[in-house]
Amino acid sequence: MFPRKNKNLWIAIALLLGLSYCSAYNRSYFMYLQGRYLVPVWTVPVAPVPVPRPVIPPGWTHITSPEARLSVLVPTTTVKEAKESNPPFTHTFSADFGRELFKVNTFEIAPQDLATARQNMESYVLSQHFDEFKIVSKRSFGLNGNPGIEINLSTNVPSNVRGTMRWMIIGNRLYTLTVFTESPERARIFFDSFRPLF
Repeated sequence: MFPRKNKNLWIAIALLLGLSYCSAYNRSYFMYLQGRYLVPVWTVPVAPVPVPRPVIPPGWTHITSPEARLSVLVPTTTVKEAKESNPPFTHTFSADFGRELFKVNTFEIAPQDLATARQNMESYVLSQHFDEFKIVSKRSFGLNGNPGIEINLSTNVPSNVRGTMRWMIIGNRLYTLTVFTESPERARIFFDSFRPLF
């Protein structure tokens, strides 16, 4: 048998060796997990979905707003911005010049009102009054699986200006896009460039 002093020394050495082994094993296993999952095991990987910068035609400006959760192109001019921070949150960008108007608006919908808003969106749109303009046609469309309503407007007086408005609910936001222009191509660029940011 070992003397008492030596016995205590051997016990201490054995404990240190055991702790070192456990530490090395845990470190190796943790590194294995990191190598396998590429992230620490207590986190959940989230892959951001980048929104590519659109190709900007000459004479157009790119507006992007994480706060308003949108990206869109408008003709290069003075862009007016208005927002309301108090609930319900609203955010508007508009470019108004000459005989043209390009406008995008986002409106935050309370969670308890989402189902009703989706159900009644078309009746709400068709109940709107547009001063000297009248609704001449409407159609349903979808943006990445999100339903929307589009209406086309004409004036009560002879004019080449045509209006188009789109409503769509994406996430908890109602987006409204409005164009009044004589150019169908400029309206197409505006609508095609719109992207919600979520």
